[in-house]
Amino acid sequence: MDGTEIRLAAADDAAAFAEVDLESLRATYVLRRAHSDDSVRARIRDVLVPSSETWLAVRPDGRMAGFMVLIDEFIDRRYLAPGAPSQGQGGRLVDLAKARRAGGLDLHMFQVSVRARRPCERHAIREVGRGDGSGNEEGQPDIRCALRSGPVV
Repeated sequence: MDGTEIRLAAADDAAAFAEVDLESLRATYVLRRAHSDDSVRARIRDVLVPSSETWLAVRPDGRMAGFMVLIDEFIDRRYLAPGAPSQGQGGRLVDLAKARRAGGLDLHMFQVSVRARRPCERHAIREVGRGDGSGNEEGQPDIRCALRSGPVV
């Protein structure tokens, strides 16, 4: 264990959360972003942090290693800070989501994000469909995944 703390986000975490989000999108080679950096920062500050279940992975030195946003039974976003060594934070966030949503989870990820798929594969979250990008704002081909105790509908 690397000492990374998993905790709920507070209002004063929004700026660091937004920067990891933006860096992660750039690192996944998303070519067409639907929102400007400033609108992403505003949405995180004004919408996601105050009104959703936002979990952060924070290193002992205070730097953010990653985050996950849960909205109902959906992992809305889950990114790790690019360039950081993988030390299990993504898996810990997935474990937390599974524990908090025992009835099941859904998530989408961009096909280009190989790093995002690894924890899902390890945690038996299975692919249930692929999209050509027409169903998301970025126009990026995506993968729909689900974790259910029964059959996926």
